[in-house]
Amino acid sequence: MCGCSGKRRHYKHPVFVTEGDAVKYLKRALESPLPDERREAVQQVARTRYLTHETVLDALDTIARTDSSTAVRCAALAALASANDPRAAPTIVAVLAEPPADPDRRQAQPTDDKIRMEAMRAAWVLIQNPTTGQDHRDAFRDAAIRHTTLGSRDVRQAAARVLGYCACNDALPPLIDALEQRDFGVAYEAERSLMRLTGKTFDHDAIRWREWLADTEEPLADAGALDHVLEPPSRNWWQRSIDSTRRTLASFRPKKDKS
Repeated sequence: MCGCSGKRRHYKHPVFVTEGDAVKYLKRALESPLPDERREAVQQVARTRYLTHETVLDALDTIARTDSSTAVRCAALAALASANDPRAAPTIVAVLAEPPADPDRRQAQPTDDKIRMEAMRAAWVLIQNPTTGQDHRDAFRDAAIRHTTLGSRDVRQAAARVLGYCACNDALPPLIDALEQRDFGVAYEAERSLMRLTGKTFDHDAIRWREWLADTEEPLADAGALDHVLEPPSRNWWQRSIDSTRRTLASFRPKKDKS
């Protein structure tokens, strides 16, 4: 059964949601026969202060791996990214993994490009979390390497972005190969990740990158040297207010006198 329920449910403001309300949302997210209701319930749970509760994370794990709806699984993965909790890492690994040979490992139902993209976004969040374990970081790296050549452009772009946070030499060759893809969005993310890892840039030129890598003993020695280019310092609220005022004045056009 799919489609809309025909009526819109009323949800409390997240500030007023109680633990009992969160349990009701989870029950609906797990058991409702309507995908739209399950998706809305997941999104409501994600807005509450109970998002990182173990019971909530366990429910989101089940939904992200096994729900029959792509939209519901994507909502669960987005919620896990918002949680930014290392306990969610095994779920992301399972969604991105190839079918495991070991039946005891946590497994996920077959995925599509939308699910893989949300999972890769979650991996990008978790790989930057210093409390995420090295085993899961390695699994994210391996999945990202595979997905730089698989799936939609969005998946490949997300994979190249994840590799920019994998401080190891193994991440460099697949990023250099990605520079030669026809989709410039993928090449752009690959170049930025190479800049982050090496502190160098060769303007999307895969040949120069390969020559440099072959001649360099420690390619990660200058990592972070170009971070100021990749992540310019954010402007404070006063500077943003001035910019907004300037844009408003620049767009102002006085009315012409019709007389």
